Amino acid sequence: MKLYDIAGKLAKTVASADQKPGYCNLTWNRQDAKGRTCACGGYFCTLAAEGQRFSRKVVLTE
Repeated sequence: MKLYDIAGKLAKTVASADQKPGYCNLTWNRQDAKGRTCACGGYFCTLAAEGQRFSRKVVLTE
């Protein structure tokens, strides 16, 4: 799962390893890849699974 800012820049890779089938909980600690706190606003969450890619808009608030 990857998070991109509204401009399309990669903010954070939350998970990159293969997961077992079923439900999975992932938590984003609101930090970017360099450990800086991300600003409030819009982000895109993308998930690649079984040859498909899914994207959803996420709004980060305080």
